[in-house]
Amino acid sequence: MQSVAILTTTYNTRDYALSCVEGCLRQEDSLAGLREYRFDIWLLDDGSSDGTAEMVKEKFPDVHVIRGGGGLYWNQGMRAVWTEASAHEDYDFYLWLNPKITLLEGAFGNLLENSRMLGNRAILAGTGVGAEGKYSFGGIDRYCHIIASYTHRFGDFDYGIRAGKAGIPRAIAPGVLAEGNPHSVIPYWRDASFPLRERYRFLLSPKGLPFREHFVYNMRSRGLLAAIADFVSVNLKVWFPKKGRPQKTYVYEQKD
Repeated sequence: MQSVAILTTTYNTRDYALSCVEGCLRQEDSLAGLREYRFDIWLLDDGSSDGTAEMVKEKFPDVHVIRGGGGLYWNQGMRAVWTEASAHEDYDFYLWLNPKITLLEGAFGNLLENSRMLGNRAILAGTGVGAEGKYSFGGIDRYCHIIASYTHRFGDFDYGIRAGKAGIPRAIAPGVLAEGNPHSVIPYWRDASFPLRERYRFLLSPKGLPFREHFVYNMRSRGLLAAIADFVSVNLKVWFPKKGRPQKTYVYEQKD
């Protein structure tokens, strides 16, 4: 029997976290008859104040709940929970899961079956759709302009690029495996309703495009010239923003 560690990170998303665990258990139940896989759920709660960790542990005592200090964000949280899970056991598979998506029927089976077809040596990504039925997330190629930082974003893309350079196959599982809405089309740092100083504060925050992390990512994925060009391009976009829907508030500590 092969072992699967499901890894996720949360911050003040109690309802999403509970729904995520329930969805994982339903996926597990659908594969139970095969007796080929065993699943463990690992959830890192990064200092939530809404009782996420306590509620998950109370309702699902078998879930491995790890507590973060509040400054990990998505990528660092996923690194921490992966380190903890792999120290506990050398799992055959590690599944990264965003707790805000809704898994569709057969999602786990799809990923595992296609992994088998690729000799269990490939990294597989699933595709999701939003409320309007349009693709909201999934695999991207190296020229895609979806820019997302090692503290909070970038890491997923960087991992795939470095895996490719190491000769590890990468593939997109067929079909749609989940539902989840994308983030706002216009990021805060490009929104003309904010003054220039605020736009730069947003840009340099963990949820924006911190210059060093952004530059390192572009260097690794596209080379020095592209990294310089993108650095200039981002700054021009801050200076000449888009006119979008005015934002009422922005919380710099928000980690979702």
